[in-house]
Amino acid sequence: MIHKKHIRCLLLPLLGTLLLFSLAHGDERAEKRKKIRYAINKGILTPYDIPFRHYAALDMWDEIDFILAANNGNAIMCKMPGKYYSRPYVISDRIWVFKNGETENAPVYVFDPASLRLADQLKNKQFQAYQGGIRTVINDHVIIAGGANTDVDMAVIWNTRTDEVRTLKLEAGHYIGAIAVEMGKLYIGSCGGKINVWDMDDLSFLGTYSTRPEETTDWDAFNRQACITGIHFFNNRLIGVGERDIFIWDIDRKNLVKTYEKALKNSLFCFFEGFIAEYKNDVFALSPLLTGDAEPDGIRVSKAENPIVDLQITPEKLLPNQKGPVIVMSMRHNMGMRFYDFNTLELLDKAPLRGDTLQVYQNRLFATDDQNIYRYDIRHKKSGPYREFLKTIAPDPAALTPELYQQLLKRACRYPHAISPNALSEKFLARCQLSLHHGFRYGKIGEQRLTDEAGEPYREEVFGYNLFYEIRNDSDQGRYITLKFDWGGEYGRENRTDASLSSATRTAFIPPHGGREAGHMVIGEKEPRQLFVYPLDITEMSAVYYQGLQRALGRGNQSLSLVNTYLRDKRLKKWHSELKKRKKSLSAESDK
Repeated sequence: MIHKKHIRCLLLPLLGTLLLFSLAHGDERAEKRKKIRYAINKGILTPYDIPFRHYAALDMWDEIDFILAANNGNAIMCKMPGKYYSRPYVISDRIWVFKNGETENAPVYVFDPASLRLADQLKNKQFQAYQGGIRTVINDHVIIAGGANTDVDMAVIWNTRTDEVRTLKLEAGHYIGAIAVEMGKLYIGSCGGKINVWDMDDLSFLGTYSTRPEETTDWDAFNRQACITGIHFFNNRLIGVGERDIFIWDIDRKNLVKTYEKALKNSLFCFFEGFIAEYKNDVFALSPLLTGDAEPDGIRVSKAENPIVDLQITPEKLLPNQKGPVIVMSMRHNMGMRFYDFNTLELLDKAPLRGDTLQVYQNRLFATDDQNIYRYDIRHKKSGPYREFLKTIAPDPAALTPELYQQLLKRACRYPHAISPNALSEKFLARCQLSLHHGFRYGKIGEQRLTDEAGEPYREEVFGYNLFYEIRNDSDQGRYITLKFDWGGEYGRENRTDASLSSATRTAFIPPHGGREAGHMVIGEKEPRQLFVYPLDITEMSAVYYQGLQRALGRGNQSLSLVNTYLRDKRLKKWHSELKKRKKSLSAESDK
């Protein structure tokens, strides 16, 4: 029996030969597209088996977009108003995001998980007055939060279906650090090494779990006790996590049965079944929770490529090659996400995805940063074939037609990690016999008005970075160029706003035979980490023709025929609106 993979091996060389032989025949392109799509749909070929040049020649940009999207998270992004947001929470089959920081008048944003469209904005003044950064969700509709500056010892419980709000205060300890619910009981951890417990129904107080047998009112002794910032339940044990130690209590008797050191002191962490995953800077550790008599062992420590912002463990299938639970990490400095096998700590994959705090739901990855929420679906990601496919996106400058350049530029602006806008720009400029040089220069960029202590105004010079650029035209025809500049980030700093690049556009006519055009623009006080410079459009025209265009657009022009001459030129579409305005003005004047 002949398998599909054998058919693939036989078809690939034949397919390439047929395409190269007959791509020029436009009448056959639709049929060739149909055959390729049939082979992909039947599994005879994969989308990665077709080189980019064949896709481009057949105008199969949907297939190219599928490959790029599948390997860049099929990303959907929604920009949030303001800054500083919580991790995504799953409540009632919706994604909820809370405002961190000042929350008194901030709504809770509710998103549809499939489309990431904003479905609702909810407000409850009592909840918003007392909610802090410590939150948990139970029964898919009850939110418990605490740690607000309004009252660091107050917890607030909001039933989002009935809009009922209840509050309670710590009976022991101070500063809420963790909240959890188990078997109808509410557990709240705090500094002072305390976990308070209430009945969830009537909020009757049921007692305290303590990290030390004797109580003290001495403030210095209190400060030496752990702040419980994590609570978990396993093997009929209550687990509390502090800065340095892990505490194990018997749930029923409330007695402390074990204390042992964390793998990484002062680390962040998350729980997964009977394990705790800790992370600090670029190091992460996975260890079993020691609820029995065993001594600490089985700790596995590994190192990530970059400092870790957030870490989650999920059994949901996120990757095509995933065989068990996976560890998902977001990297600092917008260095993307990493995916590790839970059982082996082997790096499974990496992706240039944005976001800091994470949530997994319905086999999709949700993330937030200071300003945005993202949804990613990477179940069709194929890292190896994708890398090989990207190597085929390397058109020679001579083959980079304006039409092909525009198609590639759309993808480069969306996926700059895959297709470099700067490299693409350099090739297209070379095809047009243009060259571009640019660089930053530090110096005075302006002045600001200030007021001294006596109330007298004065001016202060502002220093920062200017971008200087020069374009040279070595062709024998003049070129009118529209150049786009995108920049963002800051060298030496964690960059959290790369998704919103600053932009500027410049236009210039460059004479032939070594003609040059130079310019500069103010970038800002900080040197950016990213800079993309690329032409949006290059139009070939002589100096005389360009001068005539300027005359046609000028207020001194009274020749309607001159305007019509340039309106008939299809190359000048970007000037047509201005030319039509001038024509309308001249027609109105002639009617008078």
